[in-house]
Amino acid sequence: MKGKSKVLLVLIAVCAALLFTGTTALADGEVTLHVDPATDEGYPAPDRAEGAVYNTLDDAISKANANDTIVIDDNMTINEVVTIDKSIVLDLGGNTLTIGDNVKDRSALQFTAGKSQLKNGQIIDERGETASVPAWIAVHVKDSVLSVSDMTIQSDCTQTITYPIRVEASGNNDAELILNDGTVISESGANGTNGTYGVTLFGSNADGTASLTVNSGVTITSSLFAISGSGTKDNTVVTINGGTITSLNAHAIYYPQEGDLTINGGTLTGVGGVQYCGSGKVTITGGTIRATGAYTNF
Repeated sequence: MKGKSKVLLVLIAVCAALLFTGTTALADGEVTLHVDPATDEGYPAPDRAEGAVYNTLDDAISKANANDTIVIDDNMTINEVVTIDKSIVLDLGGNTLTIGDNVKDRSALQFTAGKSQLKNGQIIDERGETASVPAWIAVHVKDSVLSVSDMTIQSDCTQTITYPIRVEASGNNDAELILNDGTVISESGANGTNGTYGVTLFGSNADGTASLTVNSGVTITSSLFAISGSGTKDNTVVTINGGTITSLNAHAIYYPQEGDLTINGGTLTGVGGVQYCGSGKVTITGGTIRATGAYTNF
């Protein structure tokens, strides 16, 4: 009888250990959190759990662990800077995230660490419609990696020059932006005086590299340079595998910095096509480059 009791106690101990281990694994695993600005469930912000609903994007980000998914359940407006400092899947759920005039920092949605995904919706930066402060940046990828798919990112440029998305490396940190099928980078309010720079890259001038990859199914349209860098921000890498890249009033690609440019496919259209005046390596294996400006006889 004593022997059977010992066996029973051992079995109970093993089951308890397995149950505890299973619970811990569930708590530490990836979960999906939701953001609904109209919910009554979000105050106070609930603990992290599968299906938890939050009133604000900031609350969801602060509760999330790396590699969690955050789904936006309805159209919403942000009125302050939102910083994502970990690997997150941000799924807009087919909704619109509007950047309101109250966001006074130049960069509204900031990815500052980790490897994140942004997908399934649209981001509209309205600040350029009424505020003449230059250089509003809707999405800023700094010292991190962001993959974008099935997204529209649009900046209003009625009153000032704006930037829908920028990738920037600092110090020895790399930054990378991958644009995938269904991504549209666009502008509204262009008037001949102001416009947008579609995608901009800033290298670190040190060991950190800012990289951009444009894949098939991507559309970038801007009044100013569709893709560009800065002559004072070296160390960039741009790879064009496909897509439609168009500047309405300037070069499709303007590349004054030190770095490599590879064009494997896609259609690039601009007044001057592609202007590469930095230092590095240019490789063209495919694609179409069209210059629409008037012919100049040198």
